[in-house]
Amino acid sequence: MNLVKICGLTRVQDALLAAREGAFAIGYIFWPGSKRFVSLEQAKAISAALKAEGFTKVKRVGVFVNPTHDEIDEARRECDLTTVQLHGEESEEFMAIEQQKGECWKAVRLQTKAELADYQDLKADALLLDAFLPGHYGGTGVLANWELIDGLKKIAPVILSGGLNPSNVAEAARLEGVYALDLSSGVETQAGIKDPEKIKALFKALSTEESQES
Repeated sequence: MNLVKICGLTRVQDALLAAREGAFAIGYIFWPGSKRFVSLEQAKAISAALKAEGFTKVKRVGVFVNPTHDEIDEARRECDLTTVQLHGEESEEFMAIEQQKGECWKAVRLQTKAELADYQDLKADALLLDAFLPGHYGGTGVLANWELIDGLKKIAPVILSGGLNPSNVAEAARLEGVYALDLSSGVETQAGIKDPEKIKALFKALSTEESQES
């Protein structure tokens, strides 16, 4: 089954359900401008619950927009993060410093193939392809430009985000060069509140797709 990250988590029960269904990663959004913003205390409680239930291998991803290194360090320490996802205009130098501390992903919000040239020398453990929407840093429900996957996969493993939901994940899973799928708004009842039935439907759709391919 394709690797799946459920992002924008704010509640323990949602994180535990995602882990039980098979998510390889869960995401905390530490950007105050997001409708899915979580405090360090909320994220710490979720990480502790995952550990208590034995889900120690599930990646705990902190999502940041133009943070300071100190802000990331505090979140890493307090919330037991395994991975940092940078979603703003962070420089390559900033990323390099964070990579020395641990796994670091970079979100890219691209529209055209011409923009790929700006990322050819980028060093990241993975690139998260998201939709471009002026003034927004993700969680929009808008589909990303899937035609850009081929160019990005030559730079780093590609995590596909933007507008994914149970009805289109099977199609996304068939795309060549996708390392993982990232969902947030597509499995929600409202911002930050995940829908158990949508999460289950998501993994059922991927399981069905895998069975058909085999």
